[in-house]
Amino acid sequence: MKIRELQGRVQYLRPDLPVGFSEQALQDAARYVARKTGIIRKTVAGYFPADTVRVDLNSFMNAVTEEYTILRATQLMCYAGINRQSVFSGTINATSPTIPLPTIEPDFNFFVATTDVTAFDGVTSYPMAMGDTIQVLNNVWVVTPNWKYAVMRDKAKGKLFGTVRTPLNSYGAIADFMVDDKNTLLLSPVPNTDTPCMITCSIVPSKEFDEIDIPVDAEDAIIMVARERILGTPNKAGGGADQAAARKAKLDADGEISLVRAIAEGGYGEVMMAAPPHFGN
Repeated sequence: MKIRELQGRVQYLRPDLPVGFSEQALQDAARYVARKTGIIRKTVAGYFPADTVRVDLNSFMNAVTEEYTILRATQLMCYAGINRQSVFSGTINATSPTIPLPTIEPDFNFFVATTDVTAFDGVTSYPMAMGDTIQVLNNVWVVTPNWKYAVMRDKAKGKLFGTVRTPLNSYGAIADFMVDDKNTLLLSPVPNTDTPCMITCSIVPSKEFDEIDIPVDAEDAIIMVARERILGTPNKAGGGADQAAARKAKLDADGEISLVRAIAEGGYGEVMMAAPPHFGN
């Protein structure tokens, strides 16, 4: 759902306000709901280099260039079973789909598709989805689809976190992560080889929402936040505002935002934490 599809539900509420006010109210409302709920998500495919301890999310997700703020990581997936000799060769996308012949590229080298693409080595075409890996194995290109990746676990959310004294910086095939701060992740174990991955984050775009796909679950929340701003804003003459209707819209908006947040964070409230030391003694 695009933001322009909601325009007709608010643009005739206040004809006494300047042209474009309702559109800007929708943009502000979408940004507010995104920040409050985390329902706007972005997924980026790439790789974790061997020996990586910390992952900077701003850099990995290209947040500065694409102009958005990261709220938190919501899902990490990785090709945990990739051969230990694997070496990252680069990314491919729809505008740069060319890869070398498998007889030229060294064994175990791989490319990661950052968009849906048909890779081409000059002889054979290889349809790939975003996040798929194409790797040379025995002088043949082999595509591994992203759905074969393992879902990485947030180690801090485990039931026994803090009770088992295993080192966080062990070395091997990565499976877990920890949130160091909002924009930094710690990998555990530290990967012993270049490892393809996909990261999904909740984001708040800094630019306009015109081309951003908004989940339909957030539609009513955005509408009610926009209604509150439109109904409660005085016109140039100082009148026209209906504060009672604006307050009602705010109550409805708060309820919708709570519902959307519950949808966006489903399952977060069911994490079982370990008992404190000597609990019950």
